[in-house]
Parts: sequence; C-alpha cells; structure tokens
Amino acid sequence: MDIRKFFVKKQPSEVTLFSVNSETNTIHCNDMPDLQSAIQYGVRVADFEISSDYAPVPGTFCEAVTSSDESSNSSSATATSLQDNEETLGSTVTPNQPSESTMPVQIIETQSQTKKKCILHFQGRWFQDFPWLHYSDRVAGVLCFHCAKAKLLKLTELSKNAEEAFCSTGYTNWKKAIERFKKHQSSYAHSYALNQLAHYRGCQPINQQLSQQIQQQQNEAWLCLNKIIHTIAFLAKQGLALRGHDDSNGNFRQFLSARAEDVPSLKQWITANRAEYLSPDIQNEVLQLLSHAVLHQIRKNIGDNPYAVIVDGTQDISGQEQESFCIRYTDQDLYPHEHFIGLYQADNTTGTAIATIVKDVLCRHGLSLSNLRAQTYDGAANMAGKYHGAQALIRQEQPLALYVHCGAHCTNLVMQAAAHKCSIMEDALLYVQELGNLFGQSLTCRTIFSDLIQHSIEGPTNVLKIKPLCPTRWTVRVKAVQKVMDNYEPILETLEQLSTSKSSGDVSARARGLLAHFQRGTTVLGLQIALQILQLLECLNIAMQGRQQTISGLLAAVNVAKSAILKLRNDESFNSLIHSTNQMTSKYHLNAIEVPRLRRIPKRIDAGAAETFHPATVGDYYRPPYFELLDTVSVHLTQRFDQEGIQRYEKLEQVLLTGSGMDSISQSKEIDPLLLKAQLTILSSMFKYSSVPELADILRKMLPRERAFFSQVEKLLQILLIIPVSSCEAERSFSGLRRLKTWLGSTMSQKRLNHVAICNIHKEMMDSIDLQTIAKQFVLRSERRKKLFGFSNSSS
Repeated sequence: MDIRKFFVKKQPSEVTLFSVNSETNTIHCNDMPDLQSAIQYGVRVADFEISSDYAPVPGTFCEAVTSSDESSNSSSATATSLQDNEETLGSTVTPNQPSESTMPVQIIETQSQTKKKCILHFQGRWFQDFPWLHYSDRVAGVLCFHCAKAKLLKLTELSKNAEEAFCSTGYTNWKKAIERFKKHQSSYAHSYALNQLAHYRGCQPINQQLSQQIQQQQNEAWLCLNKIIHTIAFLAKQGLALRGHDDSNGNFRQFLSARAEDVPSLKQWITANRAEYLSPDIQNEVLQLLSHAVLHQIRKNIGDNPYAVIVDGTQDISGQEQESFCIRYTDQDLYPHEHFIGLYQADNTTGTAIATIVKDVLCRHGLSLSNLRAQTYDGAANMAGKYHGAQALIRQEQPLALYVHCGAHCTNLVMQAAAHKCSIMEDALLYVQELGNLFGQSLTCRTIFSDLIQHSIEGPTNVLKIKPLCPTRWTVRVKAVQKVMDNYEPILETLEQLSTSKSSGDVSARARGLLAHFQRGTTVLGLQIALQILQLLECLNIAMQGRQQTISGLLAAVNVAKSAILKLRNDESFNSLIHSTNQMTSKYHLNAIEVPRLRRIPKRIDAGAAETFHPATVGDYYRPPYFELLDTVSVHLTQRFDQEGIQRYEKLEQVLLTGSGMDSISQSKEIDPLLLKAQLTILSSMFKYSSVPELADILRKMLPRERAFFSQVEKLLQILLIIPVSSCEAERSFSGLRRLKTWLGSTMSQKRLNHVAICNIHKEMMDSIDLQTIAKQFVLRSERRKKLFGFSNSSS
C-alpha cells in the first residue's frame, strides 16, 4: 500500500474521520484528523498535550507510527535533548516558561573598530505571543513544546522539513527570534505535529480517557488544597486574622483570590462548589495539624531528658484567665532552650488549679513527672505558697522539682522597695507617671510639645512621646525618665502654655500642678537618683531575660549589681549628683534646692544635754537618705535571691565544680554518686574549669566516644542548665496573646487561640514544617477526601 495516501486531506462529507464524545469533549479517531477539523469540534488545548506514559492502542495508526525503527543517526546534542524531553516533557502537560531573568543571554561582537559586545536577552512577552515555546535547561534554549513532544512519541518520523532547533537541539538566536518563531508557527512541520498529537489523543480507550480525566481532577484538587494550607499557615505564622466581619472579605478569602490569578484552577475552589474546604471548621482542623506538628517537634527534641516548666498567668481582652505554659530543656550540645507550649484557660487561680493544669499539660505531651527538675513562677501566693502554692503541691509528688522565683519579678520588687524608701525619688517617679498620663489624654498637650520640639534651637528632630511609667515594671522605664530629663525645657514650656489656656475639663489644673512640681530642684534631684538606680537594675533585668541564661549567670549578674551599688556609696558620687542638679536648676531657672525648715523638738522629749543635729547644707540633708537608699537596694538584692531553690542549685554546682557535698545528689536516681565522683576526678585532672558554662564548653568539644565516658557529669550538668532564671518566656507569649486576641477577635474559641498562638510564636519551626505532609494528614482523615484528592488506602 502506498503510504502517501495517509497524507491526503479528506473531506468530512466523504468519510467520517472521527467521532466526538459530548460528555468528555474528546475525539475518537477513525483516521488521522487535521488540526482545523479538531478545532472545529472544540477539542481542548489539554487534548493536544499527551502524557509520556501512555501506550498506543494495538492495531491503530498510532501503533504503526510508534513501532517504526528506533535507530537514529542524530548527533550527540540531539540525544542529550531527547533525554531532557523524557524528563521534562514526559512529566508535564504545559510548556516550561520560567522568568526571563533565568534565560541564557546571547553575546554578539559588533563589526566596528571598537569591537564592542552586544548582549541580547530573551523577552518575557514572547511566551505570550508564542505560547508553544518551552524552555529546556539541558539544551539551554527554547523548543516547540508540541513538536518536541511529538518527536518524543515518534509521531513525526514521516514528516519532512522538521526543524531540529525547535525539536531537539534548542534555539538561542534571540536576534532573529521573532522572525524564526513566526516562520516555525506557520510551517508544515508544526501543523503536522499538532495533527499527530490530536490523532494520538483520540486513539486512547474511553476507560483510559476517563481515568486520565479523574487523575487530572485529583491533581488540580491536590494543588488547590496545598494552596489553601499554605495560605492558612502564612496567616497563622504572621498572626493575621483569617476571617473578618464578613467571611467573604476576610484575609483568608482575599489571599486565595489573589493567588487564584496565578492558579486558574483555584478559582473553582473559591466558588460555592468547594466552599466546604474554606469553612471555619476546615481552618480549625488545618491550624490544629500545624500546631501539633510544632509541638511534636518540641516533644521530639526533649526526648527523655530532664526538663523544667515555666508558668505565668494574665487576663485576655475578654477577661478570661490565661495560663501560659513553657518548657525548658537542653539539646544534645548542652544548649538550653525555652519553648512556649500553649495557653490554657483557668476557671480559678488557686494553687490547686494551677498545679492541676501543669500535671495535665505534662500528661498530654507525654512528659513524665519524674523527669521534672525545676519550676519557675512569679511570687504570688497561689504560685509560691509554702504549703498550698502550686510549687508546693507539685513538689509533694516530685521533690526534685526545685522552685525558683522569677528573677525579673525579684528585680522589680527590689526597685519598688527602694522607691518607697526614698521619698524624693518616689515623688519624682509619680510626677513622671502623671505627666505621661496627661500627654496621652490631651491632644493639645501633644501638639504644643511637638511644635516646640520642631522649632527648637537645635533644629527639628523626631518628635518624642512622653510615656507614663508602668507601676508593675519599674526597671523597664529608664527611657521614660530619660526622655523627661532630655526634654525638660520643652516640657516646662508646654505645661506653662497649657496652664494658661482655656482648655476644657481639668487639663489646665493638672498642668498647673505638674508645672509647680517640675519647677522644683528637688524633682530634678529625685529624677537623677532614680536614673542612677534604674539603669543598674535594668542591666540586671536584661541579663535575666535571655533564653539561655543559667542560675550561675544570674548569681554572677546579681553580684556585679551589688558591687556597682556599693561603689556609689561615697561622697564623691553624691556630690556629683548635687552638682548636676544645680546645673540644671540654674539652666532652666528652677527653684533652688533648700534645706527645709526643721521643726523644733519639745523640751519634754529632748532631755539630753547634747545639741540636736541640724544639717547646714543641702548635701548634709540629702546624703543620709541617699546612702540609706543604696543600702536598701543592696540588702533586698541579697534577700530576694537568697531562695531555697537557688541554695540547692549552689550545692549541686559545688558538687560539679569541686566534687564536694555528694550528699546533695543522693535523691537523684539517675545519678550514681560513686561513678560521678570518679568521673569528676578524671575530668578535673584533664581540664581546668571554674564555672558551669566552662564545663559545658569542654563537653561540647569532646568527641562522642570521649563524652560518653563522662555520662554522669553530663546528667548533672543538664540539671543545672535547665533551671529557669525567669518567666520571661511566658511574658513574651502575653505580647502574642495581645496581638492575636483583640477586640475584634474577642470571641475566638480557646482551641483556635491556642493553635494560632503556637504557630505565631514559633515562626522558625513553622518555616521548617513540610506542608505537603500536613496536607496528606488532612486528606487521610476521611475516605471522601481520599477519593477527591487521589489517595488510596495503601498510600496511608
């Protein structure tokens, strides 16, 4: 038979070339249809994109073409490009069209005398003008997607005038790109390849066509599900609300609508057909999977090692009591870590209720109470009570769980005791508090102050905000006092203008009262003393806020703070304060500091012969209260950090550093005292160390086989490293709670709040989560989802 008859164009009226299935909109060929007839019957573009794993039906023209001789005399470049086709064209049904910045450039040397080089780039708009362009990484050029795929399936072996540049070797001459693209698009070889692909698609059996259609729907469904989970994970990690007042206008829907511009199949899922997968119940389920993945990673890191708990409570915007629960542990390199575990709503705040929450959380996460070695709370009676506090109830079941009062709270208590001891400092801080309240409540006050700052002699600067002090956080308000001292003159002018204005309410009266106080030299002296004490205690507070801070570091910082306080207790330091105060008094024309008039002592009381002491100068009058203030700070630092838990720590530290006091570890079942003593003897002979951090560095640098020899030393070192210094990790979670549960989200359920808080606080862990695994877990929860997304029972 003459094979040329296969290329004779037949009229549709003479013979039926193909039949059209109206349900699947595909063509079943009786002979080879041409491209124009295929388009006439509405064949989809996807019908011309053939999967490489399809085998042609026996006895058809497709089989005859594909069974042709596989030997080829093509060059090595063609063989390489064909291998690339098998990897890229066989795995996709759409052309690869990356960003134009990733495309190779063409360098042409000009014919001028300067021999300059001209660099030509691929233009991204060519992908729109010629949608059949397909970029191949292996040949570093563009191919014709349809011609290359037809050649891969061996459907164009009988074609003449095939362009190898668009079939296998790749085209990279960007200078004449548009001309060559138009020429190839109108060529006979291109049309023939399209005809062959259409004929090849029509030869597939109906069952395989249905199977491929289902597979395509499942692939699109899986893609859309991944986009939905990625969007939920992004919003949760950033702490953004998923829903709004109107669910259709919430962040979740709007983000998906924006992503649907790049993923056309996602538009169908935003409509009502798949609205169930955008519902709040699905959002909660995905958030639960994400938060559980984070908690699972934390639990995996803890393992069976000893750990400590950190608990602190606060009220959210709806008035519910929220207990923040955190875990502290050490990793394999002996670095301590603190992680937020969750927020738990408490019906009451008694010690029994809090202890019950702690034991319940540990049980839910599979953490044995026998491995609990430390607990840190604030100093409230329900937490730190000796008999009925949470720490006491937990120690009844686990005596080895040392209790440490939060170091940051202790520092705040020291500052409060010092403020009450020195009246001029307490009054000055109270004036700053009232000034901050006035600035926050009066727009006129802020406007006047802003104008004065902008038109000051030094020139316009950034407008500063005068903020009030927080009565429960004395040591974090150094900036508030410092701003008052740096802007003392503008503040006086602001108060003066405000006191003479006819402002409504009590603003003028408050301004007059504050102006009178700030015009006194004693106020400046009180602020100078407050800054001196606040700066020292804030440095101590900052040292305690590190997640890797240890008790040994805490004790060292406290000793440094006490030494700095004692160095201020001399006449030179006090005279410097008086001198700087007098300078500010004369500079801003304030009332000078004077010795107050002393009351005469009645004769019935003063029976002695000695004369009553009357201070003659300002220094003599204010020096004793200043020294008394320093003594109060030093004494309270010693008392607040002289705790039972810290004393127990010091004993364990002495065992580790000197090998003495082995009786203190007799209750620890995981440590063998005899073996520990032998290991410490060997370790001290090999290395010199004087602190816990130095010993930890020595063990980190050891090889695994050497480090295993000192197993008992490492166990004791882990116990010392996991004791928390403060509850700052729980305090940080309160900031996240304030961002997440706002006035608009005050009705959020406790479970959703907990899941979102975990995702928002653990951003780094969220970045490491495999969202494909999350999507698979979501699908495997339901048989209906398995069918929709293409998961069989064997895949689970």
